[in-house]
Amino acid sequence: MDKLNSSADRKMIISDVMRDICRYFNFGCSFIYLVDANRQATLFSAHRAYLDFEHLDHTIDLGERLDAKSYQALLECKNVNYDRLKIKTTLDEHMAEIFRAQALLLLPLTDKSGELMAFIGMADRRGESREGDQDLNFAHYILVVIGNYLRILLSAAKAEKMKNVLTTVINDTGVDVFVLDYYTDAILYMNASLRKRLDLSDEEIGNNPWQEFFGKEKAPEGFVKKENLVTKTGEFSGPKSWNMQVKDGSWRRFISTAFYWVDGRLAQSVSSIDITERVKREEQIRYYSEYDALTGLRNRHKLLLDCDDGIETLLKEKRKGYIGFCDLNHFKVINDTYGHDVGDELLRQIGAYFNENKETKDRVYRYAGDEFVLLFLDKDQAEVEKIIEQVKEDMKEPFLLGSQELVVSASLGVTCFPDDARTTSDLIHKADLRMYESKHRRRQEEQS
Repeated sequence: MDKLNSSADRKMIISDVMRDICRYFNFGCSFIYLVDANRQATLFSAHRAYLDFEHLDHTIDLGERLDAKSYQALLECKNVNYDRLKIKTTLDEHMAEIFRAQALLLLPLTDKSGELMAFIGMADRRGESREGDQDLNFAHYILVVIGNYLRILLSAAKAEKMKNVLTTVINDTGVDVFVLDYYTDAILYMNASLRKRLDLSDEEIGNNPWQEFFGKEKAPEGFVKKENLVTKTGEFSGPKSWNMQVKDGSWRRFISTAFYWVDGRLAQSVSSIDITERVKREEQIRYYSEYDALTGLRNRHKLLLDCDDGIETLLKEKRKGYIGFCDLNHFKVINDTYGHDVGDELLRQIGAYFNENKETKDRVYRYAGDEFVLLFLDKDQAEVEKIIEQVKEDMKEPFLLGSQELVVSASLGVTCFPDDARTTSDLIHKADLRMYESKHRRRQEEQS
């Protein structure tokens, strides 16, 4: 016990103790084997009292040497104890074959889950028997003490190994992790990858998490509220996740949960992973689903969504709204004469005009080909008529396409909600018809 309480090297202590008990109880050898998840037993420490016991195997495949029933018996028994005068069980017979010993006292050590983690014992090949129950009981309890000491060491080593594995995982998987005091927001822990990203030394863990991440003194709007992590009865409500942009411009996926820190205080863990590229891809997908690639204007799909939403607003507020339908005159002639490349460049310049004009910016949609739709759901009739006339006048100005100046004009038709129609499709259809009426009148004027 004095040796086990020593602060010297623990493996050396165990080896000394195993030597002492081997000598005291007059066994030929003492041993400790560690057992892994594959039931491979590896010799950890051994003392041989005489050379005839040099045959102790360095590794023992328990899965191969013991059948399932015998292995289960080993897990459940207090010890394996036999000598030449005792009737041996099946497990005893297996152990006698493994250790090639006529006498054996072996103590299995199991973990909390009941799995074999090690076994410790003494064996002898000599013929004399040990008939003193008192000596055998004493030897058993000595092994129990050493076994408990070994179990603590192995559990601590396993915990340390698991800690190192988890630390490696936490630091090397690209996930930032920090832990806050639930009530004060003091940072209790910050993993290495996060310290590196925030340019903090290994000793530093930062001061204010909101300042480190968001450049703010308090948690920003949208960050999970603590009361959402703990119920009114004090139970943990499970992890919450959300996306936010941090002060360096990147987007991160945050996951937070409440738990008890190592000192017992209530804490909030927050982990995050960089999703900037995913957000960019989603924005690109959303952009191409809503915008026309050629002109940069919103597309037909977006028009239908925005118009439906706008009509709902108009209905609630009991207001009127207007839709304009625009078509370029002689666009087919330009395409046929100068080619589609010139036609596309013309459409790009038309799109740039609509986007740069403060009266039409964010109002114009490319409907199809050289057709455009303008939404005026927040303007009155006089304002709409003024904008429409200005567009007609502007479209008469020449467009420079390479070295070529081309003059086009536009025909427009306008409908009113709810006077002309009450649905998106009907409003657009009627605006289209009125545009053609305007185009027809223009042609008649040109011919006359």
